[in-house]
Amino acid sequence: MDLLSFSTGYKINNRNLILFDWNGKHANEFVDSNQQYRRSIIKFVIENEQIFFPVELIRDLFLEEAKWSVQAWSVEFDFHKLGEKLIRYGKDKFLNDFLVGAFSSFDTYCSSRMMNLQRFEIESVIEELKKRIKDPESKDYKDKYESGIELFESYLKGNQREGLIQLTGDVRVSNIKVIKPSKIKTIFRTIYKKLKRL
Repeated sequence: MDLLSFSTGYKINNRNLILFDWNGKHANEFVDSNQQYRRSIIKFVIENEQIFFPVELIRDLFLEEAKWSVQAWSVEFDFHKLGEKLIRYGKDKFLNDFLVGAFSSFDTYCSSRMMNLQRFEIESVIEELKKRIKDPESKDYKDKYESGIELFESYLKGNQREGLIQLTGDVRVSNIKVIKPSKIKTIFRTIYKKLKRL
């Protein structure tokens, strides 16, 4: 299916073409059979601001790339641009989806600190998160709401990118250790507290 037809006419039943379809292996043996097509769609969506894309497509691309990030131990270069679009066009409706994707891995969290948002967008998100955190029905998301408030408040302070660099090109990595997902939250909080003290 061509990029324009797929992306502008996106329906949930086409989602299988962009799903994270992982072979269960890491490093040099890592394969996601939908990665190339999904990345083509992402590039097309980001490069064509003048075209209307269903927000459900942006949400699904964001969430599938977050899943990719967890297993690939890195993040797609333009992940934060998908996050920007999800916040800007998805408004409150897709805020929980944004938080799930943004806090999926250390890399998705760092990338989510690279977004280019307007002050009114940031303030609107913080206001909504503060409302949701008080809702007893939302207790399962309480930690994500608190983390989201911290993330977006860093935007208001203007220091959300402090301490971050974005590597491009062919950077070789060695001595990789697997960190269990249960420890990621603790790592995020520790890193955030250390960065806050700088």
